[in-house]
Amino acid sequence: MPQPLSADDRLAIMDLLARYAYAMDGTDPSAFLACFVPDAEMDIGYRTVKGEAEMRDFADYFAAKPGRPWYHHITTISVEGDTDRARSRSYMLMTSLDEKGRTQHAGCCNYLDEYVKLDGRWLFAKHTVVV
Repeated sequence: MPQPLSADDRLAIMDLLARYAYAMDGTDPSAFLACFVPDAEMDIGYRTVKGEAEMRDFADYFAAKPGRPWYHHITTISVEGDTDRARSRSYMLMTSLDEKGRTQHAGCCNYLDEYVKLDGRWLFAKHTVVV
C-alpha cells in the first residue's frame, strides 16, 4: 500500500518542475522528453499532445521556436499524493529579454500536473496549462 509523500518525494517533484522549465527554455528536446512517461499527455491550451511520438514532435517544434531567451519561473507549488502517484498545482510566470537586455513579462498561467514514480524517479503523466 502506498505511503504518504515524503519530503524527498516533494523535493524530487519540485526538481522535476525545474528540469522541465530548463528544458522548455533551452533547445534540448531529449531533456524535455526525459521529464515525461512514454504515454504522457500534455494540454497547453492551444494544443494537446499524447504519447511519445507526439511529445517528440512538440519538443522539436518548441526547440526550434524563435524568440529566445525566455525563462519559465514556476512558483507556489502545492503537491499532494502518495509514494506512487502525485499531483500539483503551481503558477508559471514567463519572462523574456528585450533587444536591450531588459526583462519583460511574457505570460503567466497555472500548471495542473499529475506524476507517477517509475523506477524511483518522478515523471509527468499529465501536464495541463490553465490560463
